[in-house]
This record gives sequence, C-alpha cells and structure tokens, in this order.
Amino acid sequence: PALRIRFGSAPGFSLRVCALDLQIQSTQKEGYTRIVTAIVPSFTRLAVAYSYRDNDGKHNKCMILVPSEDQATFQLGPLGLEGRFRIQKELTNPARAADVFRHFNPA
Repeated sequence: PALRIRFGSAPGFSLRVCALDLQIQSTQKEGYTRIVTAIVPSFTRLAVAYSYRDNDGKHNKCMILVPSEDQATFQLGPLGLEGRFRIQKELTNPARAADVFRHFNPA
C-alpha cells in the first residue's frame, strides 16, 4: 500500500483522514482511546486533520499530502501514518485548517 494509517483519538491527540479508497483493517477501543488501522493502496492527494494538546494549549492543523518516491512518517502519539508521501501544504491557522479539511475533495 502507498500508506498505512492509524487514525482516531487518544487522550491529547486526534487524527482524521480524507482519502479515496481508505480501507479499514481494524478498530481498537480502550477507555478514551479509539484507533482505526487502515491502508490507502494509492492516492493522488489526501488531507489529514490533526489536533494535540501541549503546554501552550490545543493546536488544530491540517496537511495536504501527495505521493512521493521517498518513505515518510508522521507520528502523533499512538496515531500517525507512514508510506510514500510528502507534505504539499500545511495549514496551522485552526479555522482555516478546519475549513480546508471540511471541504477537501481527494479526487
């Protein structure tokens, strides 16, 4: 597969994905943690919305990913993705990130 993804939520972390042909492999639930393991066999572009808490407060961001020849990983606590991708665009303004993810068309 082009990507292996672990999305969902865990205390202090959240990761969502908007992609065509997202294939769910398994779902794990334990307490406040819900992790979905999935693969994306191939893609043209996809969006990842994520949030996390640190000493500065809560952060909401969005990334647009495109295929790459190089392996890459993005880790967010127990969540993340790995595969052949690069970040085409990263949005750090919370309102703009939410709007881009909400209206994203992966086709």
